[in-house]
Amino acid sequence: MKVPSLLSYAVFLNYLMPVSALQNYMCLEKTLSGSIIQEEIENRYNEMVQTGETSNVNERFGMAQFYIKYKTPSKDYDVTISVEFTEGKEVATIGATIGDLWYACKPTNRYENRVTKKGPGSYECDF
Repeated sequence: MKVPSLLSYAVFLNYLMPVSALQNYMCLEKTLSGSIIQEEIENRYNEMVQTGETSNVNERFGMAQFYIKYKTPSKDYDVTISVEFTEGKEVATIGATIGDLWYACKPTNRYENRVTKKGPGSYECDF
């Protein structure tokens, strides 16, 4: 394969998988996999396309929300993860809400992931 072909292929892959798909985030001391975040963005984006919401484009294009139950030995916490994303399906902001408190999630290079899917838009995480 020629070098220009490899570069074209790399550009094509970057188009298919935005940077946010590869970026993990640290939310409330737990690593959220970029693949989970991207799946929720894709689901919300597709829903927006079907309902016609995509005609109102701005810097922060859409919002995806999903839920995680954080289980600890003493108490379980219901956490809402909110992701604002751009038209290119990249993360603009991401945060976690418990009750009335909002916590920013930060990019991380950690790869551990103890978050398991329990259903559409619903996950669980053990400490």
